[in-house]
Amino acid sequence: MTPGKPAPAGVGRGGGTPYVGMTGAPLVETRRLRTWESDAPFDPSRAWRILVRYHMLRLVRSWWLATLLVVILVYHVSSIGTLAYTFVGGGLSYHGVTAVTWMALAPGILLLLLVGAGSLSEDTRLRALLFYLSRPIDRSQYLRAKVTFLGLLLLGASLLPLALTWTLYLAYGWGTAAPSFWDSDDPASVAYWHATHLHTFGRSLASAMMSLLATFSIGAFLTTGILLASSLTQRAWHGAVAFAAGLAIWSVLALMMGEFGESSVYNLLYGPVGWFQLVTSTPYEAWMHEASAARWPMEGRSDTYRGWPGAVALAHVLLLASSTAFLAFTHRRVARQEADL
Repeated sequence: MTPGKPAPAGVGRGGGTPYVGMTGAPLVETRRLRTWESDAPFDPSRAWRILVRYHMLRLVRSWWLATLLVVILVYHVSSIGTLAYTFVGGGLSYHGVTAVTWMALAPGILLLLLVGAGSLSEDTRLRALLFYLSRPIDRSQYLRAKVTFLGLLLLGASLLPLALTWTLYLAYGWGTAAPSFWDSDDPASVAYWHATHLHTFGRSLASAMMSLLATFSIGAFLTTGILLASSLTQRAWHGAVAFAAGLAIWSVLALMMGEFGESSVYNLLYGPVGWFQLVTSTPYEAWMHEASAARWPMEGRSDTYRGWPGAVALAHVLLLASSTAFLAFTHRRVARQEADL
């Protein structure tokens, strides 16, 4: 039998025993149906990209998830419009930077809980690992596809809208910021406004970079943490509850440990909630504290925010180190599940 041509009716692949259907009639086999015997070249390194596209198609074909994506889009459009009006009306305060960061993070966190919590658990429950981890996809590519898929969700739901918000502010927001008319006649109030609002390009750019970096670090921590929780369960909601419970217990213990030390930003380094606070709000709280102390001099000025740049840098390191550890544990968990197949 010539390769690439249809086999004669009733003849098997080797020209021997014929294939017979349920009715007793011989079956016709063509080269087109031999999916895994094709001579076409295949690059195994691209297999994870196929899996990412598959997850994207599943996402948009789910009516409730597609509806949620539309709701998130409307949310960001309305939020950016409201913030743009605020920029023109009076500028962005340091407290407003924290609000902008968490407003952008909220939809991404929601998507991670709804989609990421079942990313590995549903595959385990449905025995899909046997399909995914067969050649040419290995567990490293499998996890790479999962992380990339969730990372793209976070990018679209949080990072890009936040970047657009800061682009608008850097383009025209800081230049139009001005004190309210009832404070414009009081020199002390005007000085305080200038000390607590983003009215210069340099301070606005620094705030934008810190806000985007905080979103990236928190997003990496949440993505890998949810993947780890998902690998330990067989239901999506089990993974979401396990992650939330673990995060809450860890944070409560960290807050208890922080109570034993002196009042300092370094007491926030014991747990993830403290890390979130350090990277999203501590720099702006420190600037507000300096402005308040300059306007209302106090005896015995608080040293709570002394050394805050080092604490913020350590919080970023801890978030990224925890993300790496979560990913390593998830890889080991998938390897153990693969061995049990």
